[in-house]
Amino acid sequence: MSFESVLEDNNRLLTLRKWLSFELPGSLLFAISFFYNIATTLFMIAVVVFTPYMLYVLAKEKRYGWIVFFMLFVALPGIASYYLFSWNGVLSTGSSGGGMLAGAIPMALYLFYCYFLKLSIPGMLDN
Repeated sequence: MSFESVLEDNNRLLTLRKWLSFELPGSLLFAISFFYNIATTLFMIAVVVFTPYMLYVLAKEKRYGWIVFFMLFVALPGIASYYLFSWNGVLSTGSSGGGMLAGAIPMALYLFYCYFLKLSIPGMLDN
């Protein structure tokens, strides 16, 4: 393995870690919290743009366990919550907030996954 390939691998992981460490200012988060639909839309756009890059880096690094963990921990429960809470299910009738819950569960799981991935990147860099 050449020095350039090791440097390129580390650069991909460092860039991924930089993106996973991105934070919005608290005042902006507070302001956008009053507009739930806009905040959810912006979050979903960020997820749709960032997830393919994250999976690409994990595939290039041959971290297939993290990809399988993503499918089991984020994608599968996200699909299940969509069908349980927003697709004419029992909980979606009336004003039970099923649609909001269908979006909150996958968002929370995705954020937990990204947090754990961010914490594990230094260990990946050591290997």
